[in-house]
Amino acid sequence: MGMLRPLVLMLTFLIATQRFLWAQPALASGSITFVPGDQFNVSTCGSMPSGQAGPGQTWDFSGLTCTSTSLEEWSSPSGGQGFSSATVSWNAYGHTDYYEALPNAFTYLGYFDGITLSSLEYADPVDEIRYPFGMGSSYSDTFSGMRHFPDGMAQPDSELVTGTMLVEADAYGDLVLPWGTVTNVLRLHKVRNTTDQNGITTLEQYLFCQPGEHEPWLTLNSWSYSWNTNAYQNAQYRPQTNNSIEDKNGQCVFKLYPNPANDRLMIRCDVKAPEVCIVELIDIAGRKLLTARPLNLTVGSTMQIDVSAIAQGTYRLRIIASEEQWLVPFIKQ
Repeated sequence: MGMLRPLVLMLTFLIATQRFLWAQPALASGSITFVPGDQFNVSTCGSMPSGQAGPGQTWDFSGLTCTSTSLEEWSSPSGGQGFSSATVSWNAYGHTDYYEALPNAFTYLGYFDGITLSSLEYADPVDEIRYPFGMGSSYSDTFSGMRHFPDGMAQPDSELVTGTMLVEADAYGDLVLPWGTVTNVLRLHKVRNTTDQNGITTLEQYLFCQPGEHEPWLTLNSWSYSWNTNAYQNAQYRPQTNNSIEDKNGQCVFKLYPNPANDRLMIRCDVKAPEVCIVELIDIAGRKLLTARPLNLTVGSTMQIDVSAIAQGTYRLRIIASEEQWLVPFIKQ
């Protein structure tokens, strides 16, 4: 009996410790891996302190104020610029970045600029994230490629671009944003040094990621350069678009509530003209779980989705109209 009590206490401690470890967020394959159709509103603000490292943190960014918000859209690769392995691309103002989703990593392949006709093709791509990745995980990566400038000027038409990147998961906890709190957040600390003919550009980032979400909820950026003393910092976070679904012009189209949801999810049509919409419920792996019958929505009308039978977790609603589609996350409690 004297040996039994210490043994029970030890087992209790081990079980409690294991539960504590299970509670830590971890990024599996598919996290921070964008897919065609992803859309996110991103607000850009001034710089903010990164906060503390370590387990069980609460980062308070409730005071963030931003004056600009843009829509970030990810689509299927096209254009034939040599990025044949790309699975998804991001385009803004004629500039397209190409990425490849692998089972164990999400890699950056390079870009093509349709305005200047310049391009960067990495023969050794950049591993933006490797999987699985949890608290204390880290890796270093090297990358190299050629940047081309077909401008016809007297300057060299190409240059070698090389670099190194260090990535570490240095903290986890709760993230407080102006619209509310995001729990189960893993913070990644990235330091990327890129060398070209100008010198070295250093980009340091803190990314606050939630398992199952393709886009970090908050990213803190800091750029510095070896050839001058200029530096630039900003913060980018996602407004609470879960309850407000907007078009490309930032105009509210639908409202989604309540979010998180228990058994019913309501969608209200705000400003669009009457249009037939199809609503699909998909999980974070992209599997279609439910398709609602086509609905003719008018301004002010409301539709209801029954989510009582699905398990707790993060899901997405895809709303498809004749000319546009929206992909918006929601949480089932």
